[in-house]
Amino acid sequence: MTWKSFYEKIEKSSPAAGEGAESEDSSPEVKVEDQGLHMAWTISVICWGLGLLGHKNDELLSCLASLVKPLLQHLSPYQLQNCLWAFASLGMKDAGPFFGAAVGTIEPRIKLFSHESLVAILTSFAMVKVLSANLFDAAAKVLAEAGDTLRPQDIANCTWAFAILRHPHPDIFSGLGTSAAARLHEFRPEQVAVLAWAYALARRRLAPLFEAIQKDVVGRYQQFNPDSLAGKLSVWLTFSMLLLL
Repeated sequence: MTWKSFYEKIEKSSPAAGEGAESEDSSPEVKVEDQGLHMAWTISVICWGLGLLGHKNDELLSCLASLVKPLLQHLSPYQLQNCLWAFASLGMKDAGPFFGAAVGTIEPRIKLFSHESLVAILTSFAMVKVLSANLFDAAAKVLAEAGDTLRPQDIANCTWAFAILRHPHPDIFSGLGTSAAARLHEFRPEQVAVLAWAYALARRRLAPLFEAIQKDVVGRYQQFNPDSLAGKLSVWLTFSMLLLL
């Protein structure tokens, strides 16, 4: 069976194609909603599994995207996170239309997403190089309000996503950066490296953060691997050049 025939078989069982007798007390609207939720769960699990296994097949990804797109409103925040992560990690081609459609589902419900899910979604957008300024601005406000409750990993990944897409929002690079500077001892060496690299890439100056990074590296340099140290030296050179501009 080809992936195209698999897609056609699944599509026939989708809510829009549902057939069969209904009981007198059943509601067509409720039945379609239930089928939509079940289909959304099924497809999200398939996407998550493929992403976890790193199984890349462009034809399959295209089929799954065609299945998921009309079901986006049925996906829970966690399911949507898994789908976007899977498509991004598998290098989805021409990801703009699908990720753009997902924005319309995320924005109205943005406060329903956990901070971890929201950061994972932003990271997925960055991985496929798709920027939705409105979504990232709305997410920046939510994450900035979370402040010190964010995990170090989420702060590092969040700044990385904004930097990759060249969207240096002040709530992220000033607000979260200040929070990170005060909590840098909670960050693992690789998280510190990602954070420093993101600021250098975004060409953002935040002296308190870089002073904290300098002290942190000196204090526990033996925990940093050579690549991390080399990366920090590159960041320091970039930051020094910024100070001269």
